[in-house]
Amino acid sequence: MLRPYPSDQRKLVAKHTTSVFAGKTEIREFFNENETLSVDILSAENTVESGIVSLGTIGLSEVDLKYSDGSPFPTRVELCAATEIANTPWKNALATAAFILINRKREVLPGDILENILKEYYPNTKLPHFYLTYPFIWNEGHFPQLDYGDIKINWLQCIAIHEDEKNFIYENSAKEFEDILLKKEIDIFEPERKSAL
Repeated sequence: MLRPYPSDQRKLVAKHTTSVFAGKTEIREFFNENETLSVDILSAENTVESGIVSLGTIGLSEVDLKYSDGSPFPTRVELCAATEIANTPWKNALATAAFILINRKREVLPGDILENILKEYYPNTKLPHFYLTYPFIWNEGHFPQLDYGDIKINWLQCIAIHEDEKNFIYENSAKEFEDILLKKEIDIFEPERKSAL
């Protein structure tokens, strides 16, 4: 699928994400396996801290999400993440996560988990899953909503988590998990960090 130029919505999402990341950015287009879908990944290096790259999807928010009963979800969604600059497959993983949500067309919320996203790119990783939460590492913890006409667009941050952390969230709550991350001052940028549990 060839896209001759980005839509006005994608341009606005890119501009908004760039303003939040607050640095020099570059954009690369990614396709799904049969090239029927595409999203762009915007990246900005060394804006959070030295050696860390900020990543954001552009294009996921063009999909109208629904609740399971078919009623409209009140916001569109884009994803963001941050990791060590050397972890270049994270761009692919973030695009894969976006494609999953595009195909589902279902609501997605803070506390949700996308399972085994990173395992495809890091077969031996101990942190295969993406945990989704409110963005908290940019702009003093505030990633403002973007309004595009009647469309509201909000961001969810992806954090790599362990299998036991995934199970803990399912068995307890996302809030309890995040409280542990804060209490133990877990470095979420560490690509092979130990479990917080």
